[in-house]
This record gives sequence, C-alpha cells and structure tokens, in this order.
Amino acid sequence: MVAKECHLSPNGAYKILKKLEKENILIHKKIANVKSFSLNFESEKTALVLQLALIMDAQRAPKVATAADISILYNSKIISYTTQELEEKIPEPKVINQIASGIILSGHKILIEVCKNAK
Repeated sequence: MVAKECHLSPNGAYKILKKLEKENILIHKKIANVKSFSLNFESEKTALVLQLALIMDAQRAPKVATAADISILYNSKIISYTTQELEEKIPEPKVINQIASGIILSGHKILIEVCKNAK
C-alpha cells in the first residue's frame, strides 16, 4: 500500500521503510506474516523529520492568516481547528483523511503533539 501511494516499487518502498526503522523513526509490529509500520513518537528525530516534511509541504501552499491553532488546505478549502477541537476529532476518519491528504498550513508542532498523544 505504501509503494502504491508513493509511486514506488514494492522493493523500493520496503528498503525505505527499513532505513526509517533503522533510524528509529518508524517501529513495526508483526501481525501474522505482515509487518505493520507506525511512527515512533518516542524519538525526537521523528518529530523533527515530520516538522520538516510538513513545512516543506506548506511552502507550496498559499499563506493564510487565521486565529486557529491548526490550518489545513484540503480539497481547495482551508479547514481550521483549535488544539482542543483537533484532540476531540482526531479519531474521526474524516479528520484523519484531511490531515493525510491535505497540506498543513500552520500548527505543525501542535499537530504532531496531538497525534502523538492520540495513539
């Protein structure tokens, strides 16, 4: 699934996942004969890599002024959340899709903290 989403070969995606695991950015859980990877929020390096990726993504988007803590560009709309709203709504598939598919315009550090605490 990762390979398809990133337009990579399965072997290429697996090598990248293994490298990220070696760097302690990802951890895996073995479920039957499948490795399920997730972010290692215990590692400081993970937070730094996520911030860098989110900031690079946001640089391609328009600048916005908003009173919200977190702003996401999703389907040509700007969606804003306060920290408390996001903490309450993070388990909802709709919100997870907005975060995964959208561009985080502001609140990168807050978003990472909320995700870290939601696991």
